[in-house]
Amino acid sequence: MQLHFLARIGRLKPSMMIHHLKTKFYISFLALIVIVSAGTYVGYSNLKEMNTFLREMYEEHYTASMLAANLKARMGNVRAQLLAMMSETEQDKVDKHHTKIKDLSREVDNAFVKWFERGLKVKDERMNRALRDLRNVWDEFKTTRDAQLIPFIYEGKMQEAKALAFGIQAERYEKMSNLSNELIGMEEDEAKELINVATERFRKLIFITIGMSLLLIILYLIVSYYIMRKDFTIPLQKLTAHAQHMAVGDISHDAKVLSQSEIGDLTVAVNQAVDGMRSIILQTKELSTNVTHAVDMIDECADSINTGSNQQAHNMKDITLSAEGLHATAKNIVGGMEQLSGLSEGISSSTLEMAASIEGVDENVADLSVAVGNVSASIEEIAGSLKEVAGGINRISTSSDETASSLSEIDASATEIERHAGEAAALSNEVAKEGEKGLRAVQLSHSGMEKIKESVNILATIVDELGQRSKEIGKILRVIDDVATETNLLALNATIIAAQAGEHGKGFSVVAEEIRELSERTAASTKEIAEIISGIQEQIGKAINSVEEGIAKVTEGGKLSVETIVVLEGIMDRFKLFQEMSLKIARATKEQTAGSKRVTESLEAITKNIHQIARATQEQSQGSSQIVTTIERMKEFISQIKKATAEQASGSKVIASNIENMMRSIQSINIASSDQEKETKKITDAIMETKSIADTGGEQARRLGQVVDMLKKEVDTLRNGIERFKLS
Repeated sequence: MQLHFLARIGRLKPSMMIHHLKTKFYISFLALIVIVSAGTYVGYSNLKEMNTFLREMYEEHYTASMLAANLKARMGNVRAQLLAMMSETEQDKVDKHHTKIKDLSREVDNAFVKWFERGLKVKDERMNRALRDLRNVWDEFKTTRDAQLIPFIYEGKMQEAKALAFGIQAERYEKMSNLSNELIGMEEDEAKELINVATERFRKLIFITIGMSLLLIILYLIVSYYIMRKDFTIPLQKLTAHAQHMAVGDISHDAKVLSQSEIGDLTVAVNQAVDGMRSIILQTKELSTNVTHAVDMIDECADSINTGSNQQAHNMKDITLSAEGLHATAKNIVGGMEQLSGLSEGISSSTLEMAASIEGVDENVADLSVAVGNVSASIEEIAGSLKEVAGGINRISTSSDETASSLSEIDASATEIERHAGEAAALSNEVAKEGEKGLRAVQLSHSGMEKIKESVNILATIVDELGQRSKEIGKILRVIDDVATETNLLALNATIIAAQAGEHGKGFSVVAEEIRELSERTAASTKEIAEIISGIQEQIGKAINSVEEGIAKVTEGGKLSVETIVVLEGIMDRFKLFQEMSLKIARATKEQTAGSKRVTESLEAITKNIHQIARATQEQSQGSSQIVTTIERMKEFISQIKKATAEQASGSKVIASNIENMMRSIQSINIASSDQEKETKKITDAIMETKSIADTGGEQARRLGQVVDMLKKEVDTLRNGIERFKLS
């Protein structure tokens, strides 16, 4: 029958089956309450009915036995009054005893009437025969007493009265006592027989009640165990195993639990969450790969920027040295030009003196020769200075060409650095976008873990309610145990009453003992049921522990997702810092490129001025050569001064004109030298500024390398966290 019932349950359609575990347990618990209540009511009703029956039987037989005892006692009192009457001599006392004898005789007759009525009711021939015999003997005893014994006493014939009283009357009294004892014994035997029948029926009733209760409880436990194992224990064990796999990172398969209950809904939610986690982890893996690639590209760009910055710093050192040499040469040129200006002024004054003293040539030829010698020496010094100036200007021109070439290389390097910085900024923007996507994905994973946690908490609540219901079952069993205890107390009270009744209550004492044994068996059965319920509660406790363990695993998964979010937020902070540094490097590179262009333009202007100075110096050198040639010619013509005064005058004019040209050239050279010094100072300042910018770029490049290293560590941490998960 039980297997057939379970088979019918297995053939129910899903739409006809109960979905909620709570409803199932409520229905089963209600059924158990109804079964236990019905069994308790039936047992209590039968026990009450049996107790009432036993009480009536006891009262009836006790009354009958007491009636027989009273009858015996009254007969004894009649004999005692008769003997006392025989010993009295006073007439009043004799009459008094006679009256007492009559009253006792009427009571005995009434008792016989009651006995005969009861005898007709019970229809016991043996008891009726004993009653008739006792009545006959009593009638004989009463007839002899009234007809012979009492008249002998009144007549004073005491000897005849005593002979009659201690003779045949004594035999009749003994016979009545024996018949009374026989009646009492028959009442006790009948009571014992009825009690045995009642006890046997009561025992059968108790056994049937206990058997039916145990059968119903066992059937309930089997069905409950089947439902719990099918819809609760096995699915929960599978979910626990799946949660343990998830805790170690194995999410390669779904939980295969088919249950029409909240656990089935929880399984579907867990599988959906695992699918979401799997897709999120795959996206995070791709994201980590893209981030790693981007970090490698950024590292390459940072290395390129660092290398360019170092090369730029090295070139700036060379440019600084060249600029310092150029500035020193410009200062030397300015000094030489100041000396040349002084000499030119001396030559100019000498030429003016020579022009003024042409008219006195004849008078002071010796002085003229000396002056010509001085002029020749001065001109030679000027020629030497001009040669030195020409050599310095040539060196300056060469240095300016080299500087221009170096600045062109610096400009190209700055342009390349600017391009790499722009690429790094673009890559940082892309990495930031990918990082934001990864952060959103991990946040979705965290929300999925929170949903799983809520579902597991609901399951924990259901299991806790199941534990509470099992405790209520324990309360019902305690009620049954209390009923058994009360039954035992009733049996104990019945035993006490039977003991108080003495010999007449022995049969009832046996029944009370049987009831007490049955109540003890009921209590033992209740304890066994309580042990079974305790086992169920223990299984429920294990289920609660499993649910709590599942909650702990889900909480640990939530902590891992939170740690992943923290790591990604740290990566995003590093990316923001990296973006700021990339923008700073790009701005510094642009400023450096602009400064390099300004330096190049300034250097080109300086180069043009240097070339102009070189051309002017060459012209000045040519002029000095002409002066030297003229002086030589003057020396040759000194002897002919007197003869060629006109020619000397024209020669002095030529000299004056050449000296004026030389003065103009010297002034131009002086102005160009001053401009050159100013431009050289600007070049030096621009180079120092460029060097400062280059140093700043190198520092930013080093900080960029540090940020890239930190970013690599964070990416490695993220990759290690993701590698914990097994996806296939």
